Amino acid sequence: VVTTIHQPSSAVFKHFHKLQVLAKGHTFYYGDASRVVDHFESFGYPCPPSYNPGDFVLELAKSERALEILTITTAEHDEQKDKGQQAGVEAPES
Repeated sequence: VVTTIHQPSSAVFKHFHKLQVLAKGHTFYYGDASRVVDHFESFGYPCPPSYNPGDFVLELAKSERALEILTITTAEHDEQKDKGQQAGVEAPES
């Protein structure tokens, strides 16, 4: 089932399995919904305690820093993919 939900509540968000967030016409995040907070935290963008993860990622996606964040996360993903190919292993999709 595919659906579009704008700014889901925390109660709704916790039921998501996969999540795709778009920012400025590009995929900003695609992966497990339960890992979105950890994903952006690993790039220096922590979610405040007790904050709705859905609100957090949407605020990042619509922020002035969105393209900067997208560039950083894309470069990291490409680097992981290159390392996997050199080792003969396919890198997991993020």
